[in-house]
Amino acid sequence: AAVSHGWHKLVAQHLMAGAAQQAADLPLFAPETRARATDPVTSHQAAERAAPAASGQRACVLAVLRQYGDLTYREIDQRLNWHTGAQRRLPELERLGLARPTGDERDGCRVWTAMEAA
Repeated sequence: AAVSHGWHKLVAQHLMAGAAQQAADLPLFAPETRARATDPVTSHQAAERAAPAASGQRACVLAVLRQYGDLTYREIDQRLNWHTGAQRRLPELERLGLARPTGDERDGCRVWTAMEAA
């Protein structure tokens, strides 16, 4: 619960006007599993516990893209004061139809953009 509260605070700090409801509507779990079928049960349990934090991270990444425009994962991490994280969440947002690569690169990294809200 403490982790979830911290992510909600970060989301609130980085959302631009009107994006709060969109972030709240993000799926709690990514559409794919975070553990392989061959992994031990403890890996599946850990993946399940990590899902809410991943959801909060996806919301933060999406909020930064919407607020600042097209960015690389490094630029997103910098704006969120993260050491790493956006690189793992961007493909998840792409699978959810919420972000996509622009086709451009900056400093050897793909540039990402938020998809228009439906």
